[in-house]
Amino acid sequence: MVRIWKRKSSNKTIIVAILFACCSMALMSCMNDSVTPDEIPLCVGEENVLEFSESVASISIDDSTLTSTGTSFTLLNTSSEVFWINTQEFRIQALVDGTWHDVRGRQYNITLIATEIRPGWPFILSVDWSDLYGELPAGVYRLVEAVYLPSEGLDVFVNGEFTLNGC
Repeated sequence: MVRIWKRKSSNKTIIVAILFACCSMALMSCMNDSVTPDEIPLCVGEENVLEFSESVASISIDDSTLTSTGTSFTLLNTSSEVFWINTQEFRIQALVDGTWHDVRGRQYNITLIATEIRPGWPFILSVDWSDLYGELPAGVYRLVEAVYLPSEGLDVFVNGEFTLNGC
């Protein structure tokens, strides 16, 4: 003979379980720094702490390709040495009350694709940031690229500013 044991479940137990689940989800969402593209216009992060080098490279934004979700730009090696860039990694910063801040985007995994840039060489790259940052609202921004200097074994940062006028 098989005996089936049934336990009465009270409404109090169900309410406690629902509250626990809701609190857990809220806590997990607070711990996750990634945001959805819909949240981007309201989501600027830390104030800029990067130091930029104008003597190594320059970035020129191609205004004819600029949209709220991407652009093309030219990175020109203005130094006397070869350097490397990762073509898949960049960041966007926004000018907020006269101070540059990182725009917080979704976390993502990338494949590092390093490209060698020789002195005097321009490198043209198109970027689509819609998956990372969504559609940026009107404002003043800058695209930030890290440049790896093998002779010094470190990254320096270069940037190109652009303005979106309600695309």
